[in-house]
Amino acid sequence: MKRVSFWWGRVVLAQLLWGHDMEALKGIGIFAIGIGAFIAIAIATVLFFSGVAYVSAIVIPWLFDAAWITFGISLVILFPLSFLRTTRVFSATGLVIGSYVFGLCGWVFAFLITYSSWGIIGVAVGLVFFGIGVMPIAIVASIIHGSWDFVWQLLTLIVLTFATRSYGFLVAGKADQDSYERNTITIASK
Repeated sequence: MKRVSFWWGRVVLAQLLWGHDMEALKGIGIFAIGIGAFIAIAIATVLFFSGVAYVSAIVIPWLFDAAWITFGISLVILFPLSFLRTTRVFSATGLVIGSYVFGLCGWVFAFLITYSSWGIIGVAVGLVFFGIGVMPIAIVASIIHGSWDFVWQLLTLIVLTFATRSYGFLVAGKADQDSYERNTITIASK
């Protein structure tokens, strides 16, 4: 038997694949890499959403507790302080921070409702097509499943988020106006 060196075998293989056949192999390789990348991204997305759902289920009781505490502080302390000129900046800052607590609680709650009702597809539709997240999808899912208590809780959190933030910005504007009036010298004309 004639012995063929490995180098000679590579030369023959390169000659067979040279030209148009090589371009076809490149195309097949790029297609295979693309399919592999798509599958890897899909698996990573599923794992990411599953992990977020797991963490959200653990964190949501603490977020509801934080929302109740924030509601109490906003109503009992920050709202009355917004009427005093010297404490308006403190009150406005606290109210705006409180609105983010309400918003985070509402978003995590809506994510859990959407994920448990319609799965990853519902979450993806809520995040991609509506852009504002899973809130409207969670409300629709709750209505379809007849969970009216979830609907009212989500709507309450949405109203609390935007009402607290709007009032915080209003108080901040008044505080800015008060600061401007205090620091402006009025020159009386004769």
